[in-house]
Amino acid sequence: MLIEYIHQFIKKYLPMLNRSQETIKGYRVDLCSFNDWIADNYNCIPKLEMIDYKMIEEYLYYLKTKRNYADASRKRNLHSISSFMKYLKRDGLVTENPAEKVAPFKVVKKVRQPLSESEVNELFRNASGLTRMLITMLYYSGARISAACNLKMDDIDFEEKTVHLFGKGQKHRTVPLHPNLEKELNHYLNNTRIDTNSDYLLATKKTGRLSPPYARKLISDLRKKLGWQKNITCHTFRHSFGTNLLKKDVNLYTIQKLLGHNSLRTTEVYLHMRGEELGKEVNKLR
Repeated sequence: MLIEYIHQFIKKYLPMLNRSQETIKGYRVDLCSFNDWIADNYNCIPKLEMIDYKMIEEYLYYLKTKRNYADASRKRNLHSISSFMKYLKRDGLVTENPAEKVAPFKVVKKVRQPLSESEVNELFRNASGLTRMLITMLYYSGARISAACNLKMDDIDFEEKTVHLFGKGQKHRTVPLHPNLEKELNHYLNNTRIDTNSDYLLATKKTGRLSPPYARKLISDLRKKLGWQKNITCHTFRHSFGTNLLKKDVNLYTIQKLLGHNSLRTTEVYLHMRGEELGKEVNKLR
């Protein structure tokens, strides 16, 4: 049965590659959803030999038309299926990867709108407790939400003025402890952090640690409290960290290192903001 191979891929192969729990969870959701769709659509127990590129294309079309998945989400599902099929091909369970024959489709990247410094300050003024500590950490360290939620108390070095982040792809990086972040940390640790034995910095009573979904809810609740229409996510703070550094004339290479990007090309996305600003300046000519 197909589901048995999926379980082997999820429980043995991905952990062997040191994939993060968040990454493994993503693969599990995508592949189990594909398995369930085959069962429902074909009214059968899904089997490996049933899968061909036409079935995968049919599934991707279903995600678009029936589930209203964005192109980026469909692309992620295709990647999950393709990685699974590569694993099966490597073990000699299939002779080819049918996902490689799927007709390519373009993904239009949304331009993220960063927060201005005044917007960041307004968020700080209206946040308190765990929410305030969360957004302060995200903005002044440039951390991804997974790294922020994984932060432990001893990852903050007040003597060396550094924050040790465990990020995407099991990679570690150390970023400077900004004075504003240090001030907020001291207030949080001495006044507002819940009384718990948890080693995690962003702790909750129920589980001992803040989860990414709950973090997203805290930020969503803060946005609603302010009555803002602007879409703000956990990643908005990381993006704003990079964009506002660029506005301060920090060079792109330094921003790359602070954000932990492998490639400078990834960091170059922040240049679009500078281009927009230059356009506005030129338009001032009369």
